[in-house]
Amino acid sequence: MHDLAFQTDLTEPNLDFILSREIEYITKAWERIALACKFSQLGALRFDKDVRTLLTYFASNATWNVREKFLRLLQISSVLSLPSASDVYDIWSPQQIEKLSAADIRKFLALRFTEGEVNQLVL
Repeated sequence: MHDLAFQTDLTEPNLDFILSREIEYITKAWERIALACKFSQLGALRFDKDVRTLLTYFASNATWNVREKFLRLLQISSVLSLPSASDVYDIWSPQQIEKLSAADIRKFLALRFTEGEVNQLVL
């Protein structure tokens, strides 16, 4: 990965501040974009790959653990990548997916599965 162009010109605290704000902006934008889409299984897998690539890029340029900032997007991609809506029971519990509420999970499952499949779930 390439270093950021301004990385050598900033102090570590300033760089961390800028990266933190950048990551917050990007993750919120990606979530808004995802909510405007419908996903096939291949589309969900591609979304997951892109999120992980972005995480790797920022992790290689930050001096702190950026994974926490990407946790919500990673959990969204996990939900979208499920082979069937009922498989959500294998990954969902408040301890396992702490960044997504039951309503969030329903909302993201609806981007990938039919309304009937999602409505049958008891979360």
